[in-house]
Amino acid sequence: MVHPVDPNRVRASRRRRPAKTLDLAAIADVFTADACWSSDDFGTTVGAEAIAAELPAATARVSCAMHTFLNPIITVVADTATGRWQLWIASDYDGRPGTVHMDAEMTYARTSTGWRIKTVHVGRGFRIPAGTSVPRR
Repeated sequence: MVHPVDPNRVRASRRRRPAKTLDLAAIADVFTADACWSSDDFGTTVGAEAIAAELPAATARVSCAMHTFLNPIITVVADTATGRWQLWIASDYDGRPGTVHMDAEMTYARTSTGWRIKTVHVGRGFRIPAGTSVPRR
């Protein structure tokens, strides 16, 4: 059986696509200039440029991660929208592989250059260490 997060597969993946390669300008471009990113665990950052600039420090302890947004409930009214998502993250955090499951709430604004994220709020989640299994009956 393959371990859910096989360290050898993670290393091979990093060789194909280097970890921590972030295009901060491109990341900032998905947000409105006055965007707000907040988390119950990590605080609040305001401004698209500040959100992008915060990423290297915020991800310093994460050697690899994959984010999956699921089950969207999106409501659009004119040039604004709200969205509620389930957010699942598989990661290696401080050398500990596992998954995190939480809610994410977002608002969006239609701008002259298209839809942009105005707010992100990530709630508290729960972490499941790799190799954890449900006891069989």
